[in-house]
Amino acid sequence: MTAKPIIASLGLIVWHCLVAQAAPPDVTSLFPAGCQQGSSTSVTILGKLGDGVNRVWCSRPGVTVSFPEKPGPITIGVALWAEPGVCWLRFYNDEGASGLRPFVIGTHPEIDEAEPNDEVAKAPPLPDLPVVVNGRHGKNGDADCFAVSLKKGQIIVASLMANRTLGSPQDAVLQILGPEGFVLEQNEDDQGFDPQLNFMAPQDGIYMLRTWAFPATPDSSIRLFGSPACVYRLLVTGGSFVDHVLPLAIQGGQTQRLQLRGWNLAPSEFDVTAPVSAIGRRFEWPVDGLSHRLPVSIIVSPDATIVEREPNDLAQASPITVPGVVSGEISQARDIDAYQFQAKKGQRLRFEVSAREWGSPLDPVLRIYDTAGKVLKEADDDGKQSIDPDVEYTLPADGEFRVTVFDRFSHGGERYAYLLSITETQPDFTLSVAADAFVLSGGKPLEIPITITRSGFEQEIAIRATGMPDGVSAEPVTSASKGDSSKTVKLILKSDGQATFSGPIQIIGRLAESSNVKVATVTLKAFQTESSAIWLTVKK
Repeated sequence: MTAKPIIASLGLIVWHCLVAQAAPPDVTSLFPAGCQQGSSTSVTILGKLGDGVNRVWCSRPGVTVSFPEKPGPITIGVALWAEPGVCWLRFYNDEGASGLRPFVIGTHPEIDEAEPNDEVAKAPPLPDLPVVVNGRHGKNGDADCFAVSLKKGQIIVASLMANRTLGSPQDAVLQILGPEGFVLEQNEDDQGFDPQLNFMAPQDGIYMLRTWAFPATPDSSIRLFGSPACVYRLLVTGGSFVDHVLPLAIQGGQTQRLQLRGWNLAPSEFDVTAPVSAIGRRFEWPVDGLSHRLPVSIIVSPDATIVEREPNDLAQASPITVPGVVSGEISQARDIDAYQFQAKKGQRLRFEVSAREWGSPLDPVLRIYDTAGKVLKEADDDGKQSIDPDVEYTLPADGEFRVTVFDRFSHGGERYAYLLSITETQPDFTLSVAADAFVLSGGKPLEIPITITRSGFEQEIAIRATGMPDGVSAEPVTSASKGDSSKTVKLILKSDGQATFSGPIQIIGRLAESSNVKVATVTLKAFQTESSAIWLTVKK
């Protein structure tokens, strides 16, 4: 069960900066890329703000943005009550808008990296832990070092956020050096391209955290990579750190006891009720007093959910209903988790394992067996960009079947968590657009191409735009069940020539006489997420 985060329209923050002529903003990066709750920070913009009256749309309440009277850094303030996590900002004026940019609301004290800190001998000491260091590998050859004093047996966690959440164009490396200067631990890719380390000090002393980067998109150069866009947030803590929770999914409306997984954690469980309103998406909340990369989250499922119980190998497979969801762990090397279910001949089921989206190092393989133990289907990667399997299969006979999950390389451990869902395939469709911002000028019509992706779905879909201002119209279009329009259509927006507008709109698809409504999304490739916050600028 994959749930991709959708960025919702939650707020609008308006501030002003007057200049003679107008040009649209083109903001490509922010530094620092976050701020602690209840504080404010000076933020340098990479790119340009544009001219005229600059304003900011924000996806979460409690965030304010102010512009200087003269060109320079902006100030971003975060209320103490603002929800932690990724806040999305869009800079805009009367001429157009920038793309969405992430800004992280944190829960720990934060400092900004201070150069020079390339050499271990010049590494600045970190203040009391936990702390978040806002830094960047600002140029080719840049390496950043930080000193931390540890006692024998003390465990610290260092987690660097850059490419996966911030869209930073780097593949970072993180090292821990001992008091004698030798590398004791190193990690490159824990959360996608972003590194994370947990380390126990073998003796008292001053240890060094060192980070540098390679380009996220490989090139022919042999050097350390850097640019002003290579921003990162490095969380360092000697206290409790939550890596994930188990289970990873709860049925909507049900209460489930969650177990915390991570480091420096006392045995901890707490009950959570999954709201019905959150079915089909992630439900997240901060764990007070504990460190984490981002707020802990679970999937709220419409189907029954269970938690794996050992032993559950092929000879002792655990029962699971269809449709159903199970949270599990490949708890040790060469572990195989098996589940059995009943199915009918011709029944087409979707089998999906998600692991990497939870930060799990598991490289899952899924196998489907018949009653006699014959392998009917094996799935490794999803055939697209994910290493998590996602496959549909039609059962060949009535009877009892089994499905197994294991690691491709026979690894295992407490972090090797996964979510397995088995559902009956249903005809469905999605809508998508290629851009997240559009400009409608005067009497010139604006065409917005819309892609319709169908999965066994052969009905007409009425597609229209909502949230548009007075003076702007768009005739609904129909995606036919077959032919060219079943795959793509164009929504044409027209202005009366007098309207002006800057704001989010939505494009929706609806079936005739049905409440089944889908909202068009745009893929934000740099941030590995999707958004339904499509921006429209209307000019005279």
